[in-house]
Amino acid sequence: MRTYMEMSKEELEENYKKLTLESSKVMEANEDVEAAYMAECKAIAAEELSNLQKADIEETEEECEQKLKDAKLLIRETMWATYGEKELSLALHVAEDERKNVSSIGPDTTLEAYEFMLTHLEKLIQKAKEAHQNWNCWAPPAEEKDFNYCVRELEVCLPRLVSQKAVFIKAASKKDTTEEKALVHSLPPVAAIKLKATALPKFGGSKRDYYRWRKEWEAPQKQGEPSGLKEVKKFQLLDSLKENVAKDLRLSTYNSSDEIFRVLDNRFGNKATIALEIIEELQAIPPVRNGQPRRIIELIQALEKALSDLNELGNVDAIKNPLVTKSIDSKLPETLKKDWLTHNANEKDTSHQNYFDKLMVFLRSQESIYEQLDQLKDLVEPIREKSKFLKCAKTKTTKHGSDISGCIVCDPKHRKKLYFCRRFRINLKPSEKRDIVQQLGACKRYLEIHNGDYCKKTDYL
Repeated sequence: MRTYMEMSKEELEENYKKLTLESSKVMEANEDVEAAYMAECKAIAAEELSNLQKADIEETEEECEQKLKDAKLLIRETMWATYGEKELSLALHVAEDERKNVSSIGPDTTLEAYEFMLTHLEKLIQKAKEAHQNWNCWAPPAEEKDFNYCVRELEVCLPRLVSQKAVFIKAASKKDTTEEKALVHSLPPVAAIKLKATALPKFGGSKRDYYRWRKEWEAPQKQGEPSGLKEVKKFQLLDSLKENVAKDLRLSTYNSSDEIFRVLDNRFGNKATIALEIIEELQAIPPVRNGQPRRIIELIQALEKALSDLNELGNVDAIKNPLVTKSIDSKLPETLKKDWLTHNANEKDTSHQNYFDKLMVFLRSQESIYEQLDQLKDLVEPIREKSKFLKCAKTKTTKHGSDISGCIVCDPKHRKKLYFCRRFRINLKPSEKRDIVQQLGACKRYLEIHNGDYCKKTDYL
């Protein structure tokens, strides 16, 4: 048989309940015995129980009550000493330590940290209250009073600590305002215009553009992919080539970007061939005549591009060859050539080495002038067309004025206003109408003769 010291908490609680139940059964049985004695007394006409019977019943009742009291006290002391005191003391001690810790926090702590600690304290206090509720009935009277006081202190301090959160909210708001101001001053100004993402330039297969494309491709590629992974660089390179170039050279079969560039260099990177093509393109430009300012501008821009491309190749001397410069001179119009020769005659240090450089300086200075001439030409052309139209209208009206005294279609009353002529509007074909309008020199907008004046109306009849 197991002793009470060997029993677990659950077993002690179960035996405590059984003991209470069994004691109740004993008391009920004692009452049944007393009732039996009373019935027996009535049967023999006795007035009351004998002293012996009363003493027996009282002794049994007192003995049961005393044993129940002793057993309960023993179980209570065992439960408290073994389990209750440790569990309740530990819960209250942990909650009290956390309360002191939270109370000692200063306003320099972040609001999030304070809220976390406060939530943790609330959970610990709740556990302490549950332990107190479970074990308070098992505690001795002297210790029960102390535990009640500790629980009450924890419940009182919790609302005060929750109210303290307002101080942390105020400090956090002030800190956010200060940091926001500092961030605004430290950040660079934000652009008002949002730029689109820059794509890598594509190569279309022109030898002349190869080295410029490669230079423009490598810089943004390194910036966009600083890790330098070979696989990424290869796919970006293939994506930057026109489909026909990659397909003709079978570039997708190579393992790295270095091998692809080697194939491209062999096909498009021969600098001597590229320089020769540039010179041939220049020599293929037809000579420019006088009165063609736009053609002159295009010639100057072609020379500048050729010079830039040759500079990329490191072969500027190809365009400075005397035969090439002589070919360029032959393409200039007579007026510009005359101005160049006059200008060159005033230069004392001109030689074969710097002839082309001085020619380019002179042409660049003339480019803005010919731009203005080209714009002026665009304004003069409409005026010439207008004058030509007026002259034609006057000639035709004078020529046919003596021959036609009225409408050449029907009634002479409306000879100046063809839109009144019913036969003109209904019976004639469009080609016949056009011939009559030209014969009379009438306005094509309003089908009316303006006596040589230009039609000032902008709409149509």
